Amino acid sequence: MGVHMYCYDIRKQIRTENRRKLIGEIVIMITLVFITALILLTCNLKNPFVVVEPSNSKQLDKAYKSGVDYVRFKHVNLEFTGYYKTNESNEIIYNCYALTLDDTKYFVFVPAKDSDGNKESPKSEINNYSFTANMQKDWKLIEKVSKDYDSEKTEFLEEYGVSDIILNEAKSDRMEMYLLWALFMLIVIISLVYLVLSLLQVKLITRDKAVKKLVNYGNIQEILDSINKEVLSEKIYESGKTKLLKNWIISFDLGDIHIIPKQIIQSVTLIKEKRKVYGFFSIGEANFMELTLTDGAKEAVYVKSSLIGEEMKQIIENEYIS
Repeated sequence: MGVHMYCYDIRKQIRTENRRKLIGEIVIMITLVFITALILLTCNLKNPFVVVEPSNSKQLDKAYKSGVDYVRFKHVNLEFTGYYKTNESNEIIYNCYALTLDDTKYFVFVPAKDSDGNKESPKSEINNYSFTANMQKDWKLIEKVSKDYDSEKTEFLEEYGVSDIILNEAKSDRMEMYLLWALFMLIVIISLVYLVLSLLQVKLITRDKAVKKLVNYGNIQEILDSINKEVLSEKIYESGKTKLLKNWIISFDLGDIHIIPKQIIQSVTLIKEKRKVYGFFSIGEANFMELTLTDGAKEAVYVKSSLIGEEMKQIIENEYIS
């Protein structure tokens, strides 16, 4: 019958804690990217990177049906229709012109500033005009125009050779789409960089902020080795993943890592504060030991109950501080 000796490895414990934290971070980052994508989609996100230049009505209709958002026209002639769009202050912001491709007319909304726009005297024609537009269907506009012609919508479109595809000049709209896509890509890139750094922290425990601080007290690897030995032979008190050793306090709780040398502890206070899961989500109030250090910093170490906290407080005051 073999005898198995207990062997504590603080390095393994740090990696395990950081690995669990990484899983939580991955879930949060995926959720963040998903929510961002969902918000952008509800904002009618368009693709500004693909722009088609149709030379006839068939090509334009095909582009619309295939999901293309933007079309570009160069050196075309537009004819004013008498319609326009206003803002909340009743100021004209777009004048409606007609573009003819083959035998089909398309309503084109041109910014008022590009068509000398005011209600009384917009340009009757705009010649040799180049623009980029997004495509959409606006049945309210078609219904309004068809009523002015004493006709039903479908009859109006057929009789006058008008398309139900509306072209909105899209200089500012396309720029907004570029910015939205840039924002989305930035969030994705930041998330990936953060996850890569977190993964490195799992692989290289010396990147963990609690471990980095140990350089102030000597060689990090030697300190970790000495902590392993103290856990086996010089442990004073243990509760869960918190251990009071001869020279150190070590604690692991939901991604929160503490490795504190006893000589820098000035005082200890029992407090209640919110307990967080891997630094992100609160799961209600819990008991903590707040350790005040010689540099004025404070570290809150989780304890399972106020009774355990009192026991630890007495040990720290008697063994570490006095």
